[in-house]
Amino acid sequence: MVEDKTITSVVSDLQGILVHYRSNIRQFIEDTFYIIPREKRRGPIPFRFNTVQKHYWENRALNMVIAKARRVTISAIVEAEFTANAILQPSFHALQVLQKPFEKTSIDHVRRVEGFIAAAQKRFRYGPNPEDTWPRLTIDNTEHKEFDFGESEHGARLISSITFVGSGSKDVIQGSEYDYYHITEVPSYEPDEIDALNRGLLGSPYATVRYESRPERAGDVFHQLYLAAKTGESSYKPLFIPWYWADEHAKRGDDLWENADPALAYDSFPIDAEEQQMMDADGLTWDQIRFWRFALADANGHRDVRASQLARDDESCWNLSGNPVVSMETMESMVGSIAKPLEKNRYGDISDYNGMLKLWLLPQKAEAYAIYADPAEGYSSSHDTAIVIRRTRDWAYVGEIRGKISPEDTGRILVELGRYFNNALVGWEREPRAAGIRAIVIGLHKYPNVYAFREKKWGHPDKEPGLPVTQWTKSGLISDLVDFMDTGAYSTPSESLVAQYAQLQKTTTINSRDDKERNTYNTAKLDMVMADVGCFQLREQSLRLFRNLQPQKKVEALLPRYLRGRG
Repeated sequence: MVEDKTITSVVSDLQGILVHYRSNIRQFIEDTFYIIPREKRRGPIPFRFNTVQKHYWENRALNMVIAKARRVTISAIVEAEFTANAILQPSFHALQVLQKPFEKTSIDHVRRVEGFIAAAQKRFRYGPNPEDTWPRLTIDNTEHKEFDFGESEHGARLISSITFVGSGSKDVIQGSEYDYYHITEVPSYEPDEIDALNRGLLGSPYATVRYESRPERAGDVFHQLYLAAKTGESSYKPLFIPWYWADEHAKRGDDLWENADPALAYDSFPIDAEEQQMMDADGLTWDQIRFWRFALADANGHRDVRASQLARDDESCWNLSGNPVVSMETMESMVGSIAKPLEKNRYGDISDYNGMLKLWLLPQKAEAYAIYADPAEGYSSSHDTAIVIRRTRDWAYVGEIRGKISPEDTGRILVELGRYFNNALVGWEREPRAAGIRAIVIGLHKYPNVYAFREKKWGHPDKEPGLPVTQWTKSGLISDLVDFMDTGAYSTPSESLVAQYAQLQKTTTINSRDDKERNTYNTAKLDMVMADVGCFQLREQSLRLFRNLQPQKKVEALLPRYLRGRG
């Protein structure tokens, strides 16, 4: 920290200090701001960067999605960052988007910003007085703060501002350009609100953006934003802050722990297997384990609280809620099987299609594969998706391709991937948009191994290639795969697919034709789930046909069609 006298020995006026701090934002925050603690008996505490805030500061990027555990002080450093810039930088405009600006949780954010401004006013005496050298605070209310820097050399007024809006204020966001956006408590927003925010951000391509919140429900808007950042599908940088990074969780505090629960005392502190694993994996101390125990007791074992507020990693921190189709046990197993794809330089003689292709396994000569494509349904968040699996032995998730792809390009990719994977069995959802796929795969390339649906009872193939998927057949298709999942034989390394399965929900609908109750699913935007379901059907049909063959024909059936009958 630089003392006032040290700075003033170099520059003699407040304007000079202002210029100095513009290139030293962190120093300004630590020299000027303070935090009002939750405990009223304690006075203001000087703002000193803790472990979490240092990590954030050192890893900043233009656009970020920040998932965090409870009470790790990320909101404070983000608010300090944009407040300092508004005080120091002319023509700097910040927008903080809150769930509901006049509820207590949102007002807390506003009050913290006001505390930062008050600290700067107290230290540098800027305010309503015309003689002040620093910017004057000319507008000061709960929704808007405005700073007047005076006139530029060209006679224009130099203004900076901080604006607070609710998440539903689409007109404000779409109609204005800001230099800094802080969007907090993101899981509470509706998808259309986030879409409106993102459309508004298109008008500010050089703005700093911070989506920041605790993780909540798997598959919600915040989870989708974080996954897109993590998988490279957006320009945002992901940042995850686990609970044990917070400095206050590593303090001993014997009086607190032992008075709350004698079992937390050091003299009665046996470490169980889970705690030992955390100590080994995360380098936790005994004091952190004691905090963990105390927090678990406070949550009464509620899994959702444990997962999000005591988040250890950015995979298990997302909760299931509603009426999930996939069981909790299966989801936990799927999360545990998530793995990074192969490096692209290992793909061999196949394009990665501008980063859209991810592979976890390479083709093997003796293996047979299946590829299923699910065209997008027209939603802005939907993608054209294809999944590759091994279809003859144990289930194996081989690869995926996902992006905005035309039906014709999808057909071309299916042919290229199909040939790469030993003339794999390729299929797609049978619907009008698939006409372009068929024209390329069958019409242009005469691809030799195309899926045609076979009814289970009779086994006769349809003349039309593809898998028929309707509102009512979808229930059976999904149930088939979920039943297979329950056997424990299913796994996938794809984090994006796991997130979509966590979002899959079941409802019931009355069929108007027969007045019978049928299961329905929220698959409108779950493109990867439906591609996986299609792959499972291709695999199941292959296995049914394989089981009915004579032994001498089974080896031949494993081979691509062009190799059959060659001895």
